[in-house]
Amino acid sequence: RLQRALEEMARLLGKPDEADGWARKADSTRDAVRKFMWDPEQRFFVDVDPKTGARSPYRAATGLYPFLCDIATREHLPAITEHLLNPQEFWTTWPVPTSPLSDPFFNADAEWRGYRHSCPWNGRVWPMANSHVCDALANAARTLEPSLAPAAADLLLRALHLLFHDGDPVRPNCYEHYNPFTGAPSAYRGVDDYMHSWVVDLIVRHLVGLQPSSNEQLVLDPLPVPVERFAMYDLRYRGRRLDVLWSEREGYAVFVDGAEITRQPERCRLELTLP
Repeated sequence: RLQRALEEMARLLGKPDEADGWARKADSTRDAVRKFMWDPEQRFFVDVDPKTGARSPYRAATGLYPFLCDIATREHLPAITEHLLNPQEFWTTWPVPTSPLSDPFFNADAEWRGYRHSCPWNGRVWPMANSHVCDALANAARTLEPSLAPAAADLLLRALHLLFHDGDPVRPNCYEHYNPFTGAPSAYRGVDDYMHSWVVDLIVRHLVGLQPSSNEQLVLDPLPVPVERFAMYDLRYRGRRLDVLWSEREGYAVFVDGAEITRQPERCRLELTLP
């Protein structure tokens, strides 16, 4: 994604040779991940030993990251359908654990080799990894398989609900990691400000639906998150002020600089030209 972004920036700056160089790097990265990290037997992207080239026999939540961009294709969808959405692997009460339940080293209580650790990555749920996987699943739903949209919406809602003590909306938190079965946070760490994550951005792009673009089109494509209503006011976008509102009674409305430009009875994909 970084290489693709640098390619686009270089083209906007009128540097075609530099842009072509970034495009080649991005293509090379994409092809290498597909060739070396996709395990056709596990049907999952896995780590690779940099010395031997051997694929790891273990799966991790990071194996879903190729769905964040153009690396993963429909051929790779079993990583989602067979593993991410599998309650015996990653689809726990509070997803997504960093290691699946099927991993022999999985532990929901932050323990590794008999000791509780500060930063365990063998089964705890991390807001940072959840940010990545929420984005990856939403991108797969939009670009590869639309039927994944309800699962992406469900994951987003559960990832957000995880960040509140006992589900109380006036007691938000963001600890380093959580128990995938109970949702209990790592309070023993004493760190309740773990923002190696993006939360507001997930809400704006996937609940509200705003999909930033490089042209004058205003694109909204919300996931079917089961909420009665939401309201986003005063979002600055390409020099304009956006308000996006939804309620089951009044529909899905978009305002630009205070003027309503569309209202739909249901949340849906909209492609509008900024007035």
